[in-house]
Amino acid sequence: MTNPFHAPGEWLKGALHVHTTNSDGKLSPQEVVDTYREAGYDFVVFTDHGRVTPPDSVQARGIVVLGGAEISVGRSQLGASYHLLAVGLKDQLPAELEQASPAEAAALLRGAGAVVYLAHPYWSLLTRDDLLAADFDGVEVFNAGCEYETRHGDASQHVDWLLARNHLPRLAAVDDSHFGFWDACGGWTMVKATDRTPAAILDALRRGLSYASAGPTFEDLQLYEDGLLVRSSPVRSIRLIRPRAGAGWTTDATYPTQPRDTTTTEAVAPTPPAGMPFRVEAVDLQGRKAWMNPMIRATDQE
Repeated sequence: MTNPFHAPGEWLKGALHVHTTNSDGKLSPQEVVDTYREAGYDFVVFTDHGRVTPPDSVQARGIVVLGGAEISVGRSQLGASYHLLAVGLKDQLPAELEQASPAEAAALLRGAGAVVYLAHPYWSLLTRDDLLAADFDGVEVFNAGCEYETRHGDASQHVDWLLARNHLPRLAAVDDSHFGFWDACGGWTMVKATDRTPAAILDALRRGLSYASAGPTFEDLQLYEDGLLVRSSPVRSIRLIRPRAGAGWTTDATYPTQPRDTTTTEAVAPTPPAGMPFRVEAVDLQGRKAWMNPMIRATDQE
């Protein structure tokens, strides 16, 4: 996966999971676009349930609008359906989705041009086996609407289960906004795009040129033989997560005498072992997180 902090382009702030009055949202498509534009977002994706809301049905007014949909398919081990988030759809949904398994549905959506994310796996109470049985490009590591509603929004552990099996999903933080209460602007995905077009945004998402956030900003990532350098906005803690029992590194444990209200903007973690997946997250003083996409350090032979 390409390091997004060293890739060309500009960072764009996006809402990947929103609902309108075309499904169970309380705001019209135009009101949704205006809400996110006024909040400083660069792009928004309509993801109504079971249908594609056309981007050209609204006046964009300077914000990039993409089509998409949220699809419910299959059954998990605990009896819930899988929810797949299809980002980048232009036409209506494939008819074959109704009888498709989660893996088959993801393939159909990908064939229709979408980047496919597994939506709110913690809210859906998906198990490790459920995760491995599906097929997707990315995972909603944080769903603000689910966090506000039921406290089931942070799926970091689900991501770590995938890392333990050497899967490296792209991560998204989203709102899943319906506007029945204020469930907007709590999670967003930053994308390093070469220009402000749907095609460039989708290309960046596919390539992993992104990170997820509910607050902090990542500024840089550099991997050396003797250390992993991370730069961010002021945060309380920077963490290196590895999917092994007792493995990992945090600034909290490395500097135990620092007061809990101390912030940092830079940390150097030990270099992860070659061939082992890892991810980086940051936590600010309010407890809000940001998540880099998982990655793996190449072996000496690669």
